[in-house]
Amino acid sequence: SGRCFHNPPGFRARDWLLWPVEVPLSSMLALRREMTCVSDSLVRRMFSTDPGEQMAAVRRWKEAVAEDPEAVVEASGLVYRWATGLMGMATVRPQVYKAAIDLLMDMWLHMQNEEISMTDKEAQVVLPALAERVGHRLPALREATKELLQRAHKVYPPAAVATIFFQRLRSKNRRSAGDLLQLLCTIETSTGATPRGRRDVGLLLQLAAEKEAAVRDGAVQLLRALGTAVPEDLLRAAPAAVREAVAPGAVGASARRPTPGRGATPAGARGATP
Repeated sequence: SGRCFHNPPGFRARDWLLWPVEVPLSSMLALRREMTCVSDSLVRRMFSTDPGEQMAAVRRWKEAVAEDPEAVVEASGLVYRWATGLMGMATVRPQVYKAAIDLLMDMWLHMQNEEISMTDKEAQVVLPALAERVGHRLPALREATKELLQRAHKVYPPAAVATIFFQRLRSKNRRSAGDLLQLLCTIETSTGATPRGRRDVGLLLQLAAEKEAAVRDGAVQLLRALGTAVPEDLLRAAPAAVREAVAPGAVGASARRPTPGRGATPAGARGATP
């Protein structure tokens, strides 16, 4: 029934303010009032509490991606805010959540094929929200979100994606932290763009000692991928179990290696007579 939205003169959805990770109802209501570029019938469905209406709205946006992808990409700031807000609502149904993920996947596939990148504001809307929710309690939604985020560095600079993921590693949802570490390993092995400053490596060494197995194993895997980028002094200061996990054999080697200035004796000099 025609285009689902129109752009009034001067409208740029890309210039919207940043979207919070946890989206309160008041923010969703404010978002609805700002949607002057969307048809009234679609807006009613987008902000309905009826899951059937919400699904219909997602399907209409997916149709728009197929029919006029450039127009949807131009309004992507709007779509990102609504889709992640929908996923952040406590009452969202799993099928609606999955449909929203599929919508974002369709958008990113088009952007990747056309070599279109997200703007910084768009990335700050969608990536932190998805990174926080990747460790969903439902395995199917967890895998779908992870699969989507595996494409993030195809539509936004890998180093910038990795930085956003690093910022979410302290999430209270430790499943999310474990999944983000796996995603960071993918970015490192494919692009070498993982943050590797001393503070970043220090955080990874802390996570490598965590009780949560997925977080611990993910941190160790990423530290191994970083290899020589791990400062030796930070590695020596880590617990022995972490050192052995990150660099097998390093514990014994450090014990055998004399420290300069601490009484090291040249080979053959022990017991020598003046």
